[in-house]
Amino acid sequence: MPVLTGDASGLTIPMDGTDSILRVVFRLAQAHTEDGISSVLEAPREAVGLAAITRYAPAGDFEGTVTYGIGVGHPVPSTVNTAVRVYEVERIEQGRHLYVVAVQVDASPWR
Repeated sequence: MPVLTGDASGLTIPMDGTDSILRVVFRLAQAHTEDGISSVLEAPREAVGLAAITRYAPAGDFEGTVTYGIGVGHPVPSTVNTAVRVYEVERIEQGRHLYVVAVQVDASPWR
């Protein structure tokens, strides 16, 4: 089973039911306010329940780097390029910014 390691701590983060893990890293970012309070709108669920994406988990918010692990339900060779799209969505009614990560986990074309 693949392992997701927490930034700074080096501790293993459980990712049961995954065959591969995609690490998504945001640089020059933080997932907390200046007071140290988490700014994440929704905590990760235990399991996503999809065939391709099984779960996700935070792996760090340390020194300007925010990391998440996304569990993929099938093995992905390390030599395969995984298509990833990231874009920002502003929720004007809350004055917050959301970051959306779209991941292509198989060889099918984008829809």
